Amino acid sequence: MDSWAQQLDPDLRQGDVVDLLPIAVPKVPLRGTEPSGKDRVWREVELPAGAVYAERHLIVAATVRPALVLSHCCELEKQTKRKSNSRKPILIAPFVRLEDVGAGDREAIRQQRQWGAYYAGDVPGAGEGYFNLRGATAIDRSLVEQRKKLASMTDRARDGLKVRLIAFFTRIGADDLE
Repeated sequence: MDSWAQQLDPDLRQGDVVDLLPIAVPKVPLRGTEPSGKDRVWREVELPAGAVYAERHLIVAATVRPALVLSHCCELEKQTKRKSNSRKPILIAPFVRLEDVGAGDREAIRQQRQWGAYYAGDVPGAGEGYFNLRGATAIDRSLVEQRKKLASMTDRARDGLKVRLIAFFTRIGADDLE
């Protein structure tokens, strides 16, 4: 089955692959920054345990890579209709090139035997790889829209993605859902 449409969908949809998105993971222990002195220089500080629910500048490790849009199409359409919601977060899963994975894991990923690895085959503009469902994260929609779309899934492939997401997040066997 060919997973990738011949032409890019003009709208942002579940199953789109977008290039150069930041995937960030906070460092442990949580560290952040705060302004210091009259020159507004930012200094590194350890965040106290009670610092939750407040917006903070965190220090994170980040990679910039292609990612798969996981948010459902109807959720994305609702955001489009409400212009004030264009900065709402959407869910993405980072792309991992298969060549960056140990040789022993490659075949298991290709055979879809690893729950958190959604094998994508050869993604146009990115190469052979998989989407790391365990690394799924939320990102501001406006940032996604600023980046280049590399590929759009076919409708059939998008249906397969939905089945895989249900299986991954609920551990219901994919065979039970078909």
